[in-house]
Amino acid sequence: LVGSEMCIRDRVINAAVNYYVEAVNGNCTSPARAEAAIYVSTAPPVPVLESNNVSICTGETATLRVTSSTNGMLYSWYTVATGGTPVEYGPEFTTPALTNTTTYYVDGTTTNNQCIGTSARVAVTVTVGVSPDVPVLTAASVKVCAGQDVTLSVQNPQAGITYQWFNAPTGGILVFTGNSFTVTAVSADASYYVQATLGATCVSVGRAAASITVDAAAPTPDVVAANVITCVGGTATFNVSNPDAALTYRWYDAPANGTLLASGPEYTTAALNSNTTFYVEALNGSGCSSQARKGVTAT
Repeated sequence: LVGSEMCIRDRVINAAVNYYVEAVNGNCTSPARAEAAIYVSTAPPVPVLESNNVSICTGETATLRVTSSTNGMLYSWYTVATGGTPVEYGPEFTTPALTNTTTYYVDGTTTNNQCIGTSARVAVTVTVGVSPDVPVLTAASVKVCAGQDVTLSVQNPQAGITYQWFNAPTGGILVFTGNSFTVTAVSADASYYVQATLGATCVSVGRAAASITVDAAAPTPDVVAANVITCVGGTATFNVSNPDAALTYRWYDAPANGTLLASGPEYTTAALNSNTTFYVEALNGSGCSSQARKGVTAT
């Protein structure tokens, strides 16, 4: 013992231990020994990250986080695996906007005991993807007759790209996913917006707009008589009531689709041998027909 210092040489200490010292003067010793406690600090733990691989799109930032809960640690972030100067301190680091895939490194340094040490560095890679182009539509404006379906399509859709259709230019409700979107039974003007996505994070910088303009359907015609009586082998003549010169009238053998039999406000059947029903619709100048045909019967 020299003064208040104690030297213990040639001994490796790996665990906490207490030593005791007494003073000796000839045959006399001190009445009590003094305690000297030695505390051993463990090596700082290697940081545990929220994720070692983070994906973003070009021009975006990434937030990197240490999730290991170790008190008394100072975390330092680097752009190199060894050496270098920290670019940020703390358990969370938000990168600058990135245009290329970049790897960062973080280590932890103990700050709450006498033995300051630094852990090994852990790497985290930020993968930067390229945002897909704004989609190009086969038609940005479509006209449709009231009650009909209309299909909106992406021109030359790219493999690996997902196309999402919304009801608003930003935000809004996702109404369909796919290259082509069919809107059924359109009754009013509407607009839809499509964006391109690559993976879970990269989205086109904008949405392409598709507008639908609805032309009114022609009215369902009324007829002078919906039921005409004729003899076997005779014919029957049907007439549109108060025909509109701006409309074209078409006669069919079915309530939908079927065979076009004649055009005009009046229709005389061929010779009939049984009760037969015919159907008439109107067609306006926009090319829109009646949403329903009027049925007439020859008895």
